[in-house]
Amino acid sequence: FNPNAKKSISLGVAVMGLFSKKDPGILTCLYVYVAGGKEKTDGFRCTNNWSTAFWGDYIKSCKVTKVSGSGSFQLMINEGGKTVFDSDMVETNDSIAYERKQP
Repeated sequence: FNPNAKKSISLGVAVMGLFSKKDPGILTCLYVYVAGGKEKTDGFRCTNNWSTAFWGDYIKSCKVTKVSGSGSFQLMINEGGKTVFDSDMVETNDSIAYERKQP
């Protein structure tokens, strides 16, 4: 037990989509976060909306890609209860990417 160790904070990744009912969107999300000083990778695939929360030090990067569907989507990153990134709703066939700025 190290009393000087950095305490984990709540981390969250949220993906929201606005797609037509005739052509629902499929999105993939891959993120890298640091927990206990070690990098970890995780992700998910969703239809329209999904969010996940976990504990760690910070989120290093995140990329959301639209696999199919027509419409808009958004990426939000939260650390310690604060939004550190919000792409706003964008209509694109490109990915939305987040890279943490070095302190």
